[in-house]
Amino acid sequence: MINLLGISGSLRAGSLNRRLLELADELADDRAKIVVSDLLAIPLYNPDVEAIGTPDSVTDLKNRIAESDGVLFACPAYYASMSGALKNAIDWICRTPEPARGSSVLGGKPVAVLGGGGGGGTITAQDHLKQILTVIGADLMQEPVLDYAQISDRVDDNGVLKGSDDRNQLSEFITSFLDHVGRADKP
Repeated sequence: MINLLGISGSLRAGSLNRRLLELADELADDRAKIVVSDLLAIPLYNPDVEAIGTPDSVTDLKNRIAESDGVLFACPAYYASMSGALKNAIDWICRTPEPARGSSVLGGKPVAVLGGGGGGGTITAQDHLKQILTVIGADLMQEPVLDYAQISDRVDDNGVLKGSDDRNQLSEFITSFLDHVGRADKP
């Protein structure tokens, strides 16, 4: 079974982006397990804090990433970019102690990005996140792209995607990512 880590860029308890990761886990069936991690305990990046020692919450997140076969980011849009919480977490994740500077726990790690938002969707936010993931050397799945505009209209009161087309798109996205992760495991 493929073990994936899901990271939502939203801190909201009722986040629909977090719910997308949970739905992805349900659709993966017995092919994969997606454990969703939140960013609530990650402090703002501060070199002075880092000089004292990496916070336990950051170390835990880095360990979860290292132990996973791949990372699935759910990227909400905050004024046409990713959330500050997600950018902050990536800033922490990419920090490495001397002499390993330049290598990150995300370096070479299979990753994919999806998201849901309001009328404009999350494509621009996803593009910003993808640029950063590319710079840090993550093994980014480029296609397919999955963006649910007007996501609140696409889910029922339980956070389940109402339309079969939307469910099929998410299922196909997860299948593509599992294939991507599988290719990364091959020499």
